Amino acid sequence: MGIDFIISNAFTTLHGCGFLNNIMLFFSNLGDNGYLFLLLAVFFLPFKKYRKLSFGLIISAILILLVNNVILKKAIERPRPFVTYPEFIPYVLGELPTSYSFPSGHTAVNFAYAAFFCCYRSKYKGLAIFSSIFAAICW
Repeated sequence: MGIDFIISNAFTTLHGCGFLNNIMLFFSNLGDNGYLFLLLAVFFLPFKKYRKLSFGLIISAILILLVNNVILKKAIERPRPFVTYPEFIPYVLGELPTSYSFPSGHTAVNFAYAAFFCCYRSKYKGLAIFSSIFAAICW
C-alpha cells in the first residue's frame, strides 16, 4: 500500500459529512490557481500605494503556474490517487481533475505568494505566514 492509498483512505472516513465536504470544497476552490490573492491583487492594482505589491503577486502567480503546470507536472507525470486507486472516485468532491497531481498547483502558487511577501517587505511577513497556512489547507 502506498502513501496515496493510506491518505486517501483516511479522508474517506470524513466523507459524507455535508458540512465538512462544503468547507473543503470552498477552500479548494478558493485556492485554485491562487485566485484569492490574484483577486486581491487585481482589486488593489488601481491604488498607487499597492501597485508594486499587486504587480508582484500577479507576476508570481503567472511564473509559478507556468513553471508548475507547463514544466514540472509534465516532467514528473504523477497520476492522481483516484487514477491509481479508482475505488476513491466516489469520494472526490467536485469535478474530477484531469491534470497530474504533483506538484500541487494550490500549494505552489500560495508558497510563491508567501516567498514574495517575505522578499517584498518585512511588514508583510504576517501575510506570508497566512499564505503558507492557506497553501497547506488548500493542498
